[in-house]
Amino acid sequence: YDEFIEPWLKIYGKDIKVVFFDDLVKDPERFMTGICNWLEIDPGFYRDYAFSVKNRSLQFRSAPIQKLAVKANTAGKLLWRKNPGLKDKLLSFYYRFNGKPFERDEIDSSVTQFLREHFEPHNRRLHSILSSYGVDGLPQWLGSPEPVAA
Repeated sequence: YDEFIEPWLKIYGKDIKVVFFDDLVKDPERFMTGICNWLEIDPGFYRDYAFSVKNRSLQFRSAPIQKLAVKANTAGKLLWRKNPGLKDKLLSFYYRFNGKPFERDEIDSSVTQFLREHFEPHNRRLHSILSSYGVDGLPQWLGSPEPVAA
């Protein structure tokens, strides 16, 4: 993001709101209320809104069952649109039956280290850019800001 966001910020300034997925996950109501307030619209809609995950990422136990589920989802689009509660119940059952959470130790530690080293300077630069434009509440993964050249 560090390579692309600065021109947008230069052109649009305070007319851009930078948000982070981490904050949406942590507190969806607060996240959406903040966006509504920034847009100067009533956030009341989200006071008692039931936030739920609609497209959860997970691994599956059985590839054939996963393929069948994808076909059923595609074939039943109209049914699901008219009966979202039914789809939610079936998805919940499917996740319990065929889903399994990702296991962190499945990613090789050398790959994790490579990715950290690769993105660290970009994240530091992004931190500096966002801070200089007054964006606060930056996530921890952005690290410390890039040192300012003397």
